[in-house]
Parts: sequence; C-alpha cells; structure tokens
Amino acid sequence: MTLPATPPASTSLTGSVDGRESQFTVECEDRITRGATSSFAEGLGQDFRKLMGLENWNHHIRIKMQGSLSDVLAGPETARQIILGPDGKFVLYLHVRLSERFRKETLTRELYRLLILDQMLHGRESDPGLDGRRLTEPSWLLEGAQELGRFRSQGRPSAVFGGLIKSRQFLTTDKVLAGVPDDCDSITRAVWVASSTALVAALLAQPEAASGFRDFLRECPDVPASSGGTADAALLRRHFPALRGSQDSLDKWWALELATMGERHLMEFISVPETEAALDEALKIRLEPPRDEEGKSKEGALSWLKKWVPGNKKQEQFLEKGFDGQLRDFEAYAGLPGDDDAVKACQSRLTNLRHSCFPVYRILIDRYLNAATNLLEGKWQGVADDLAAADRERVQLRDILRQVEDRMNFEEATRAPVDEEFQDYDKAVQRLNNLPKIQRKDRISTYLDAVEREMK
Repeated sequence: MTLPATPPASTSLTGSVDGRESQFTVECEDRITRGATSSFAEGLGQDFRKLMGLENWNHHIRIKMQGSLSDVLAGPETARQIILGPDGKFVLYLHVRLSERFRKETLTRELYRLLILDQMLHGRESDPGLDGRRLTEPSWLLEGAQELGRFRSQGRPSAVFGGLIKSRQFLTTDKVLAGVPDDCDSITRAVWVASSTALVAALLAQPEAASGFRDFLRECPDVPASSGGTADAALLRRHFPALRGSQDSLDKWWALELATMGERHLMEFISVPETEAALDEALKIRLEPPRDEEGKSKEGALSWLKKWVPGNKKQEQFLEKGFDGQLRDFEAYAGLPGDDDAVKACQSRLTNLRHSCFPVYRILIDRYLNAATNLLEGKWQGVADDLAAADRERVQLRDILRQVEDRMNFEEATRAPVDEEFQDYDKAVQRLNNLPKIQRKDRISTYLDAVEREMK
C-alpha cells in the first residue's frame, strides 16, 4: 500500500444508492459485472456496519476491475492502495484482475479488509507518521468478522463450534490474537478461524461494543506491526471496560461465547445421517411388562387392562421380555398394556424431529405421523400399506441424497483450486509422513515390515 502526496489524474468520486451517496465506486468495462459488483459491495458494507454496530463509513472505496473471467492469470488477483484525495481525505483502492480462477470469496475477503481499514484511518489524513505505522488490519478481526457474518446469515449453524468444543482443540485468546502462519495446514487454520469468530462475537456482546470497536480500530495504526497479539490484548482491555476485571476476563467471555455458539438451537436442522438415526429412534415402540417390587412378572396385572387369554403366545412373550419393535409392527403390539401410550410417545418424537430434521425429510415424517394418528383413532385399514410405502420412500430418498452427496464431493474434488485446498491437504499428508515411525519388534510387525520392503 502507498500514500502518495498527490492523487492520480482520475480521483473523482461518483455513485449513489437510492439517492444516497455510495461508499463504493466500481470501474469495469463490462456493465453487468460492474452493476453486480457495485450491488454486492454496498450490501456487504451495510452488513459489516450492522454487524459491528457502526453507523457511518469514513472513506470512499474504489474498485477497479480489469480483464474477464475467461482470462488465465498467473500473478496476484488483487492489490490494495491508499491515496490522499484532492479533498484531503483518503481514498481506498482495490485493484482486481479477473480470471478463470477468480472467486467471490476473494472479493469478499478484500472488501472486509478495506472496510476495517476504513475505520482504522479515520482522522489520520494529517498524521505525518502514518507511513511507518501499522496499515494492516488485525488478522483475527478480519477472519472473525467474515465468519461471524456468514454464521449469522446461515441461521447460526452450531456444527463447527460444537465439534471444536468436543475435540477440545480451541486456542487460547493469546494465540488467537497472535494469528497463525500463512503456510499452516487447513485444520490448524480452521480451528483458529472458529476461535477468532467466537472472540469477535464475545466482544460484540460487551456493553458499548460499537464504540469500543470503533475506538480500538482507530488506535490500531499506533501499534507497531511487530507487536503481535500482546498489543491488541492491551487495546481491547482499554476500550472494553468489562475485560479489565482480571487477567483472564477476556478468556472467560470468549469461552462462554464459544460454548453458546456450539449449542444447537431449536430452529437449526440436523444432517442427513443424524436425521436417519433420529428417525430410527423415533419410530421405535417399546413396552415394558408389568412387574412386582421384586422384578417378577405380574400376570394378574393384565386382567384389568386386557382380556387375558391362557396360552396366548404374544401375551406370554410380552410378560417374559416385553416388546421392542417399530411403529409398523402394530399387529404385534396392539392389545398389549400401554400400546396407546407407546404410539403417543412415538408420535411426540416424530413431531419434535419434524422441526429439526433435514428439510426434505419433513414430508416423509408427515406420512409416519398420519399413520400413528390413524392407529390411535382405530382406523387400521390401509395403515400397513401406508407405512410400507413410507419405508420405500425413505429408502429412495436416502439413495437420492447419497447420490447428491457423491456429486457434490466430485464437484469439490474436481473444481478445487490446486493452489489452495489441495496444497493444504498435501501439507497435512506430508506432515504426517514426516512423523517418526514406531518400530515394533513383535513377530507380526517384523514380518509385515519385511513384506513392505520386498514390495517396494
């Protein structure tokens, strides 16, 4: 980034949205790309300010796009530049080279970066020492704000954060603020991004969070670039009073927010495998035989509930083992003590599952609910056929979803940029291969080692 004393020849700022002055101006030969980028940038800017509790933007951002999506590009796709405009205010430039490997995520990341810099540079136009100060945004804030915005727009999915808590691989706040190396593996980076997201969410939950973040960002340029996360932690305690209670106040708030984000809420749907497992459990019918205080079967207990028929194998088996089956086995459990209550419990589980299941399963669950209702109302005719049809639809649905997953995996594998996902995977494999091997001396291991050497 540069800070020239004089602006370039063309620094005029134009553009408006709904009659209001727009923060973003897009220059691109293709008018469709120009319009789409302008709309996307304005929406992103509004979402960022809403997320951070900020009311206004400070500097114009100009996006200059060159090339087309069919170009082949070997160099960097984006570059940033800070210029002092003729009105004495900074103008933030983003130069974009379009190519066949350009992704929306790249543009999103760079715009978030400039939106943070927009707050950092407030009132710095006359600062003579700005050239030697920190002009890079805090990396944890860049990643955390992006992921938090995505987290909230997607309905607050808890899978990533819940998995992080279960694995206990989350980082301390000191390590989050310090950041991770650019060449770290994908797993380490994913853990750091999730931890950064929880940290940003915890700070936004503090009293006066908007003013705290605003003042924090405005002081960031005064922090030497080499200070790492120590200076960020000191600035956060200065501008967020609730963190001054003790040395580990920030850790406590962050851990609480991480646990909250990892909890599954009522409106969050579960995955296909989880839905299948929950549906298996919901359709189960379990009946316990009446027993006395010593745990022995009480044959007399049946007499007042159902007519006892001597020699009835179904009743005798029930007294001995109880009943454990599925909703579709109603002919086997009908007439046993507690059959209506068991079906009602099954109906209740299906109703609860319908709210949280993978969405395409809801129609299927309605089929099972209708069958359960008919059983409770004594309308047995056709129920067996309805349940059999629902079971067949479930098998077909499971096969279709498996094919969809296979197709998505294929697309991910064939379209993933070689310089990103594949390299992360390759680094992780190399790191595992470089780990010291455990040499076993037992006979089987010795034999297998000999076979391996021979095959090589």
